Amino acid sequence: KNENGLEVKVRDIILGSQLIINPDLVVLAPAIIPRDDAVSISQMLKVPLNENKFFLEAHV
Repeated sequence: KNENGLEVKVRDIILGSQLIINPDLVVLAPAIIPRDDAVSISQMLKVPLNENKFFLEAHV
């Protein structure tokens, strides 16, 4: 925290530089991983998966 409020420093691995942002809100969330049996369920229900093994929505 600084005199302007919250300050977040992050490293951009693509640019190879540090970025400093002053957000109004920071939300931290754990990573989401697909279930181990997603492929077999997908085949049973004939529901396609994306490249990360998550189910695609009907309108996609």
